[in-house]
Amino acid sequence: MKVNLEDIKQVAKLAKITLTQEEVKNFSHELSRVFEWVEQLERLCLQVHQQEPELACPMVDDVPECPIDTHILLSNAPKQRKEHCVVPNVLGDV
Repeated sequence: MKVNLEDIKQVAKLAKITLTQEEVKNFSHELSRVFEWVEQLERLCLQVHQQEPELACPMVDDVPECPIDTHILLSNAPKQRKEHCVVPNVLGDV
């Protein structure tokens, strides 16, 4: 998969990091290589699953369950407001 320079710039913006034009080019090349490796792994995994179907993940029924009590979940949150967890803003003004 080819990663274009605009993708790298957008990811850098979301990560709130500044990259030089040279770094953008390098990351584009490196990230493209990572995606190629992932594609190779996916092909390999598909081959293994076709050869040995018992290794494939079994399908499990999606059964609704009772939700966890909100107060229990919020008791683990570092910050909370009313019945919601408060998290830091990571996207900025997107």
